[in-house]
Amino acid sequence: MSHAHGSLAPTIADLHVEGDLVRVTLRHDPALDGVEMALYVDGSASMVDEFTYRDSSELPDHDDHDDHAPPATLTSSATVDRPAKKPAPRPGWIARLFGWFRGDDHDEEHDDDHGAHATAPTREEPPRAKTGVRTNEVEPQVRRMLAYLARKDHNGRLRLAYWACGPDGEDIEQIGELSGEDADTLAVPGPKDPGSLTRLAPAMRDFIAYLRSARGVKRACGVFITDGQIADMGAVQRLTRELGAQVNARRLPPLHLVLVGIGEQVNERQLATIADTEVPGVDHLWCHRVAHEMHEMASLVSGLVDRTMVVAPRGAVFDDEGERVAVWERGLPGVIEFRLPAGHRAFTLDVDGARYTQPLPDGRAH
Repeated sequence: MSHAHGSLAPTIADLHVEGDLVRVTLRHDPALDGVEMALYVDGSASMVDEFTYRDSSELPDHDDHDDHAPPATLTSSATVDRPAKKPAPRPGWIARLFGWFRGDDHDEEHDDDHGAHATAPTREEPPRAKTGVRTNEVEPQVRRMLAYLARKDHNGRLRLAYWACGPDGEDIEQIGELSGEDADTLAVPGPKDPGSLTRLAPAMRDFIAYLRSARGVKRACGVFITDGQIADMGAVQRLTRELGAQVNARRLPPLHLVLVGIGEQVNERQLATIADTEVPGVDHLWCHRVAHEMHEMASLVSGLVDRTMVVAPRGAVFDDEGERVAVWERGLPGVIEFRLPAGHRAFTLDVDGARYTQPLPDGRAH
């Protein structure tokens, strides 16, 4: 693979070439583009164990992942190839209680009341210990996401909250509006009142209400993390269509919603159904992926946001003979890929009418 380290056009942050595949990461000015970011972390009872503080030596030991490594090829709603899943672990009492291993189908007209109510276990308060000695599985991942996503917010601060809280999983517990500098000391002990159901529509409404109260918002990206099954699929799909209609009518800024499932309890078919919800006149509002282990979450989210966040209303790529090789009519994402056959020495990127010519790295043309 050829990697261009210098001599990049002003709009290009990074350039990778492998054979005839060209991957371009575009520069993004959050203040200019008016992007509003938010991160919502599942606060349902199924997450209690992941929020429990332990000695770091007791937590799963995984090598660090590079948040800036080129992400795998993704589309808004398509599933991607991944290694075969590990055998599902024997469910604990919480999982058995909520029926997450039954594999039930969900009916859009009736599944708003899906799932049994249960008393959530008492949340363990974070111990008063030296920083870095005791932590939980979620906290380091949320810190990494905060540090990364806050840089994309137009004022450098994003909304961070727990969702799926309270007796019916409909409550939101706000953690705060935080900057990347807050990531080093942020405590993520879990919500005060874990929910008995995982209801996504209230979190979506909270995000929209937050957008309406903010100033200078030109586009928005909300990231939602879950480890369970969505209990209000019908409401989520209806609300998705309503939000799409409001975006079409320009009563809301362009929206991008990211849904990330964690672990073997997630129903990936549900996530795909949400992402595939048809909204006339709007490309998919949602994209989704599944991280099979908690330590994969931050890297996966950063890759998804980079690839799908729109940085310009439209764009196109032309080869060095003036032929158009790719076009994005409904939004130019932050990471684009296209193919240039051997022999081409440069390409021209059209970003909403402004054109930038970029030579390919030395050794690419042959």
